[in-house]
Amino acid sequence: MRRLRVRPRDERGATAITFALIMVPLLVTLAFVGDSGLLYWEKVELQNGADAAALAVAQDCAKRGTTCTAGAGGLATGIAGSNANDGQSAAAIASLTANASSGNVTVEASSPNGNGVPHPFASLFQQQADTTVRARASAEWGTPVSGTTEIALTIAECEFNDLPPQDANATNPTRAWLLINNGSTGEPCANGAPGGFGWLDGTNCSATISINATVGGEVGVQPNPNKNGCSSSILAQRLCETLLIPLYSSTTGSGANATFRISRFAAFKLTGVKTGGAGSAQYCGGSPLLPNVPNQGNSKGIQGYFVKYVDLGEDFVLGQGPSGGLSIVRLMG
Repeated sequence: MRRLRVRPRDERGATAITFALIMVPLLVTLAFVGDSGLLYWEKVELQNGADAAALAVAQDCAKRGTTCTAGAGGLATGIAGSNANDGQSAAAIASLTANASSGNVTVEASSPNGNGVPHPFASLFQQQADTTVRARASAEWGTPVSGTTEIALTIAECEFNDLPPQDANATNPTRAWLLINNGSTGEPCANGAPGGFGWLDGTNCSATISINATVGGEVGVQPNPNKNGCSSSILAQRLCETLLIPLYSSTTGSGANATFRISRFAAFKLTGVKTGGAGSAQYCGGSPLLPNVPNQGNSKGIQGYFVKYVDLGEDFVLGQGPSGGLSIVRLMG
């Protein structure tokens, strides 16, 4: 008996058809993923540009008040464009409210120059219109009324009144010494605390406070680490820096049991420190910025001046209160 032999069919054609059917949706998916990646990247760039533009306009308005509105559009466009890889992002001021000391701005960025982003992968299969990508960012500026300070130092408001804030870029600003004498006689501007400054209770050398509130603390040229966590050398460490601090309008108690009535926030440029005898004085830059420390043998204190200052940060709540020359700028939402 002869065995019948069945030859297998030629499946090469069927395999090719199956492969083609699989590759079409695969390529479409890859095109979608590739184009989506380009749109996402563009969106990230635009958002960064919009954020930077909104902050830049807010900073300018915090410095110049309502006069900032004239150049706000050009400033926003320049900042947004510089944050794009192609340097062509367009930006427009969607809204801008600028008061004398506070306000907000919303910037809308689009790219590239509003003409849209092409779809190079999807266009291989079907003609695709470019997609216009947009991003919005809002920023605000204003007067701080509460928050957490970066150092638990406080200065008398009368010192601020005697020496109002000066331009931070001034080449020869007027400086003053805030001194604590070895006797119990404070400087004329002391508001109940010798020397016109003191230390607030807190943790990690910072204090969370609000205007019109009373905060415990103590007087003295150096802080008590057990009450606020400040190092005894904190003033020397922060020499030449601009410190964001609260001002007090009055005090009660004395020594380690003092209390301070907070009135406003201000920026103080620390230019000198004297914590001991005449030889202990340290100055910003290594040389005196004032001819001599008054009563060098007995006095201890700090030297510096208040400055007009704009700070980027989230550590303060903004609201209605007396201005100390300090403005806070931050993104909204």
